[in-house]
Amino acid sequence: MEFFKRSLGTVLIASLCVFCLPSCGSVEQETSENAFSFFGLKPPFSSSGSSLQPYEYVSYIDQEDNGLHVNKQFEELHFEVTYKPTDYLVVKELKQKEILPADYATVRQDYKDMHYFLLSIKNTSSETDVLKYKISTQAAYSERLKYFAFGMERDLRLVEGTDTIPCSMVLYERNYGISRQANFMIAFPVTDTSAVHDKTILFEDKIFGMGMLKFNVSKESIDAIPPLDVL
Repeated sequence: MEFFKRSLGTVLIASLCVFCLPSCGSVEQETSENAFSFFGLKPPFSSSGSSLQPYEYVSYIDQEDNGLHVNKQFEELHFEVTYKPTDYLVVKELKQKEILPADYATVRQDYKDMHYFLLSIKNTSSETDVLKYKISTQAAYSERLKYFAFGMERDLRLVEGTDTIPCSMVLYERNYGISRQANFMIAFPVTDTSAVHDKTILFEDKIFGMGMLKFNVSKESIDAIPPLDVL
């Protein structure tokens, strides 16, 4: 499990900093163009629906209009949940232009038993760290930090078909006050492999007072994800 957490943590950092380029800059600026720059290739203008090369696959998942990104704006806070399919995590970890079957099978084994999402919370009113939103004391900030690092897991659920699944893991990417956005990789156990269902994240926001938030990623959007090309 510790190896798995380290591996997933590496993927989270790669997802936010686009393969950890030296000039990755703000964790908010994950873009398909940077992903293609890493591979030394230009992004395609569209997906053909056939199997995609690793750089094409990353570009497809990162697109904002594919139904995999669900956004909610409340006052000055922006919440976003993005579905991260297993193959996306495989590509991010391997960082290869072409993926060999043996490498694919080995890495996918680490991720195949979970559903993964990236939850982001951003302060849209200023450049201030979102954890400092509407608080003024170090004690209050420390309490928020403690919650996001160790207590957030109990307030997350995944509704899939007839199942309501508790969150198994939250990995919080510390930004140390340099970004107005907080990012969390969240994972839920796979309970039904017989069919694809809508996936609805329930997040009971106890920190910013927004109450129960629902983020639905439709079955149709998940079914539309092209397959990853493996040699």
